[in-house]
Amino acid sequence: FTLGPRLGWVPSAQWLLFTTGGYASIGLDSRTVVSGTSAALSETHGQHSGWFIGGGIEYAIAANWIVGFEFQHLELGRELHVANTGAADNRAFDVTQDIFRTRLTFKLGRSDEPYEAMK
Repeated sequence: FTLGPRLGWVPSAQWLLFTTGGYASIGLDSRTVVSGTSAALSETHGQHSGWFIGGGIEYAIAANWIVGFEFQHLELGRELHVANTGAADNRAFDVTQDIFRTRLTFKLGRSDEPYEAMK
């Protein structure tokens, strides 16, 4: 999950440009399996915490409809995952992630001004 504010600029009534950043966290599981089967030889779990930064753009296509695009880069650090079979199977993971998101939003309720006034 990510937790952080968005700070934006509205160049017109229909556009929003924003940047975002804050705290990020992920639970990562890994498993070693026997080739050709699904039998697990060892399993690990680690919780990674770090930060994210990103930005995006949103456009009001109608009075209650908004389409948006967002990018986030997560840096979640290096963590040692301890295996259930012993120290020989422990693994270290250095986790970074890039997220590209497309969103379609519907605002409930009536608009304060008609869509035609937004143009």
